[in-house]
Amino acid sequence: MSVKLDMHEIHGLEMSIQEFRRTYFRAIRGGVKDAAETHIVPRIRAHAAPTELRRLVRVSTTSRGGDFWMKFTNIGGRKGRILGLQNFGGNLTRPVMPRKKKALRTPFGPKAVVRGKAHVVGKHFYERGIDAGLPSYNRDLGRMIADRLDQALHK
Repeated sequence: MSVKLDMHEIHGLEMSIQEFRRTYFRAIRGGVKDAAETHIVPRIRAHAAPTELRRLVRVSTTSRGGDFWMKFTNIGGRKGRILGLQNFGGNLTRPVMPRKKKALRTPFGPKAVVRGKAHVVGKHFYERGIDAGLPSYNRDLGRMIADRLDQALHK
C-alpha cells in the first residue's frame, strides 16, 4: 500500500514536526530549569557566604546541539567579580575599606583600611551547593520534564 502526498501536505507535515520539536525542547529546558530552581539553587544560596550575594544566584538554561547547559548566575561587572572572588578565592591588590562600619575585622584585630595584598580564601559555595542538590535533582528531573511536556501537549 502506498500513499501519495502532494507538496502542501508535505509542507504541513514538516511544519508539524518542527512545532513538535520546538515544544519538546521547550519542555525539556523548562523541566531542567524547574528541577534546578527546586533542588540546586536553594542549596547554593544556603552555602553562599555573604547574604547579599544570595539574591544574585539564579538559574538560566541554554541548549546547543542537543545538550542543555545551566548557568547559575549571569551577573557581570563589580558584583560578578565579588561573587567569583568569594567562590574561587584570590588576591586583592587595592585597598579594602569598610562601607558602613568604622573598621574591618582582620586576624590581627580591627583595621580602618587594609592595604597591600589581601588574600581571600574561596568558599566554593557553587560546587558545594551543586554537590548537595544533585541527587534529588537527578531523582526528580524526569518527572518535571514529563509534567512540562504533558502541559505543553494537552493545552
